[in-house]
Amino acid sequence: MIGTLEANGDNTTKLKHMGKAKLIREENLPISRTADDKLIENSRKFLEHHRHVLVKAARIAREKKKAKEDAIDARRFKAVVLKDERMMEAEEKQFQASLRREERIMEAEAKKAANVIKNEAKKAAAEVKKEAMEAKKEAARPKQRKQRRKPRWKQRS
Repeated sequence: MIGTLEANGDNTTKLKHMGKAKLIREENLPISRTADDKLIENSRKFLEHHRHVLVKAARIAREKKKAKEDAIDARRFKAVVLKDERMMEAEEKQFQASLRREERIMEAEAKKAANVIKNEAKKAAAEVKKEAMEAKKEAARPKQRKQRRKPRWKQRS
């Protein structure tokens, strides 16, 4: 532990050879080792410094994560907006197509109505012409005199 404190927490340090076997034979193996106050103070400063660094690193990591989530949200929002715009464009195209269809239908109905009116006008003109011809024929015929009826006293004979 003292070696790790001396190496500022680096756990890859080589441990010093204590000669444990010899100390055990002599029955002098210490149960615990003590570190001097300067080593403990240096270790505390090191840990305090690294705690601030770790807090700062954690804050930066949270900010990066938040920025990444915001970027993802922005992409999703953009995708939704684009999808909505495409849907609106498609709906607008459908609406325009339905308007054109309605206009074509109305034009066709107007042509039919115009043809009906035209045909009826032709029929009416033909009837007027026929009546005029008949009137003309009637006028061209010599007028026949109406025979008068004989009085009754003349009819008996």
